[in-house]
Amino acid sequence: MKKGLILLIFLSLVFSCFAEEDTVELGEVVITATRAEEEVEKIPANVIVIDKEEIKATSISTLPELLEKKAGIFWRSFSGNPSQAQIDLRGFGEQSQGKVLILLDGRKLNPPDMSQIEWLQIPIENVERIEIIRGANTVLYGDNAISGVINIITKKGEEKPTLTITPSFGSFSFNNQRITFSGKDNKFSYAITGEHLNTSGWRDRTGFNSKGLGINLSFNPKEDLMINLNLSGLSEYYEMPGGLTKTQMETNPRQAQNQNDDAEYDFFNVNLGIEKNINPNNKFQVNFAYGRKDGVSNMESWFSFNSTLLETFSITPKYILTNPFFGRENKLILGIDFYNQPLNIKQYGERERNNLINEANIKKISTGFYLHNDFYITNNFIFTFGGRYENAKISAKDTFNLLQSKNFKGIAYNSTFTYFIPEKTKIFLKYDKVYRYPFTDEIAYYYYGWDVFFNQYLKPEKGNSFEIGTEVYSLKDLKLGLFVFYNILKDEIFYNLNTWMNENIGKTKRFGIEFKGDWEITEFINLHWVYTYIDAKLDYEPYINKKIPLVPPHKGVIGLTFNLPFDISLTTDFILTDDMYLGGDYDNNQQPLSGYATVDVLLRYKPKKFEKNNLNFYFGIENLFNRIYANYGFEGWSENSYYPASGRMYKGGVSFSF
Repeated sequence: MKKGLILLIFLSLVFSCFAEEDTVELGEVVITATRAEEEVEKIPANVIVIDKEEIKATSISTLPELLEKKAGIFWRSFSGNPSQAQIDLRGFGEQSQGKVLILLDGRKLNPPDMSQIEWLQIPIENVERIEIIRGANTVLYGDNAISGVINIITKKGEEKPTLTITPSFGSFSFNNQRITFSGKDNKFSYAITGEHLNTSGWRDRTGFNSKGLGINLSFNPKEDLMINLNLSGLSEYYEMPGGLTKTQMETNPRQAQNQNDDAEYDFFNVNLGIEKNINPNNKFQVNFAYGRKDGVSNMESWFSFNSTLLETFSITPKYILTNPFFGRENKLILGIDFYNQPLNIKQYGERERNNLINEANIKKISTGFYLHNDFYITNNFIFTFGGRYENAKISAKDTFNLLQSKNFKGIAYNSTFTYFIPEKTKIFLKYDKVYRYPFTDEIAYYYYGWDVFFNQYLKPEKGNSFEIGTEVYSLKDLKLGLFVFYNILKDEIFYNLNTWMNENIGKTKRFGIEFKGDWEITEFINLHWVYTYIDAKLDYEPYINKKIPLVPPHKGVIGLTFNLPFDISLTTDFILTDDMYLGGDYDNNQQPLSGYATVDVLLRYKPKKFEKNNLNFYFGIENLFNRIYANYGFEGWSENSYYPASGRMYKGGVSFSF
C-alpha cells in the first residue's frame, strides 16, 4: 500500500506540474469536504451549509441547538443545556465525540481525552457559516473524522464599517448580548465580535455564564497573497446537577442531585493562515495555530477536584495543484498535519486545593501525511482517490511513576466515483478505510486519583465505510438528497465492567439512511427537513445483534416558515427522536429512554422601511408543549441515572445595524 501511495503522489506531481494550465469556474463552494474550494454539487458526501442569513433568522444562542434544527444532528448533555453538549453523527453512541471532527476555521477543537467540545468558546455572533460533511473523512483529517466533519467558519469584514447589536432575554434569567463591528478598507478587513450569555437554567443547578471575544483580521497585500489572523477568547462557568433516579425524574425532573458540582474554564485560540497563489492553478496554504484551555472542575459527588491545562500546537501546510492530467481536469492536494497536545492534570483532595494528591503530564503528538486527488474521467464524471499515513504517540508521567508511552500507526485510504449534471443532480459511490486512536484517558488512567495505570494493550479502532448517495437540484423550488451508508468498525473500545478496563472488545455495524429536502412551496411558505434512520448493532459475544446504547434509530427535524403580511414571518420547528437504550446497557435489558417530540415556534418582525439597518424583532417559545424527557441516561449498579432536558422556555430580542 505504501509503494502504491508513493507512486500515486509521484505521477500526480509530475503531470500536474508540467501539464498545460486550465481554469475552473466555481459555483457555490465549500472548503471542508476536500480542504480546498470545491463546488457543492461535485462533492461525494451529504453536505449541509448553514450560512449567516439562516443564523440571523433564528433566535438560537448556541451551536448545538443550531446544528440540530438546521442539520438534524442529535445532541445530548449531562446538564440539559448545550454548554457541554455531546453531538452524534451516524450512531456512535457513548463515545461519539471522538468520531466527529470539530474545526474552527480549519483548526481542530477536539481534545485528546473524552471531554466534550466546549461549545460556548465559539460565540454564535462570530460565525459566518457552518459546513457539515457527513461520512468518513479520515484520509483528509485523521482519526477524529470517522463519522463526519463540522467546520465553523468565522466572520470576515465586508465593505463599509458596520456595527450590529443584538440583545435578547428570556425565561430563567436568560440574557444574551451580542455586538459586532466589521468593515473593509482596501486590502485590509476586520471583524470584531463580543458576546455575553447567561442563564440559571430550566433545571436546578444547570446555569452557565460565558463572556467571549473574537477578532478576525485579513490582509491582502498582493493579488496572489492572503494573510488571515483569527483570535478568540472566552471565560465560562457552568453547573453540573447530576443524574436522577427514575422516581426522582417522575416526581420532579427539575431537581438537582448534586449541589456542589461545577466547573470554570478560560479559552484562548489563535490561528494564522497564509495563502500564496504560485500561479493561477497552483497554491500553497499553511496554518499555524495555538489553543489553550485552562480551568478547574469540582465534582464533590465523586470526591474529585481537578485543575487542568490543555494546550494544542498545530502546523498544517498543504499544496493544491489544479493542472490537467493526461489532458483531463485534475486537482491534487498534498498536505501534512502536525499536532502536539500536552495536558497537565492536578488532582486535589478538596475544593480549596490545599492538598495535592497527584499530578500527571499526558501528551499526544501526531504527524500525518495525506493526498487527495480528483480526476475528471469526463467533464461530469469524477474519480477521487486518496491516502493517509499517520504516526501518533501518547505518553504519560505522574508524580509517582516513570514516563510510559505507546506509539500508534494509522493508515487510511479511499476511492469515490461521482457523476454530476450542473444544477441538476449528482450521484456518488464511496469507500473509506478508517481508524481512530484511543483517547488519552482510555489509555492513561490518571484522571480521578483512584488508580494510576497506563494501558499498553489498547489498539486503534479500525474499520470500513461504504456509502452511496444522490442529490437532485433540477426540480423547481425543490432540492432533495438521499444517502445510504454502512460502517463496520473493528476493535471498537468499550469499558469492560468485569475487568474495570477499557478494551478493544469487538466489532460494530451501522447501517443508515439519510433523507433531506428543501421546498419553496410558494413565495410565502418554505419547508425543510432532515431525517436519519440508523440500525446500530454490536457484533461480538455475548452481544450479537444487540443495539448500541444511546443511538436513536429514528431522528427527524421538520422546519416550516410562513412569510406573512406586514413584514412578519412565523417559523415552526418539529424535532422528533426515537427510543434508545441507556448508556452501558449492552445487553438491552433495561427500559429504554423514551422517544420524544418537541415543537419550537418563532415569530419575527422585520420592517422593510428599516431594511438598511437590518432591524428586526423576534419572540420565540422553545419546547412549546413543555415536553418532559431525558435524552441522556446510564445503566447503574443499583439504580439507573437520567439527565432531563430543558422544558418550555420563552425568548425575545431585537437586532439592528448602523
